[in-house]
Amino acid sequence: MANGVTSEWEDIHVRLGNYIPREKETPQWELNKEEIEKAENYDPLEKKTKEELDELEDDIDDDFLEQYKRKRLAEMQNVQTKPKFGEMKQINKQEYVREVTEAPEDVFAI
Repeated sequence: MANGVTSEWEDIHVRLGNYIPREKETPQWELNKEEIEKAENYDPLEKKTKEELDELEDDIDDDFLEQYKRKRLAEMQNVQTKPKFGEMKQINKQEYVREVTEAPEDVFAI
């Protein structure tokens, strides 16, 4: 039932004076919101001791980190080499299909 709406049975009990109101249910979205906040604020390293943290730090593979660093640098350099803006040129009706419709996906034609 909707909030604030009572049944005929409840209305009769209210008239007779023996009605006990129901507890309001917490909406599901509010429960979900609380769970999301708990998950966002959870820190798995919070209750670890210094020894456990040192052990975790030692477990990280330095070679993996170096390889990942090189990969990311290559990706960033690749993005920098691509031109942000192309060139502006006038085209006629015959060139329109070739320049606009058949253009590669990474080229923006305006």
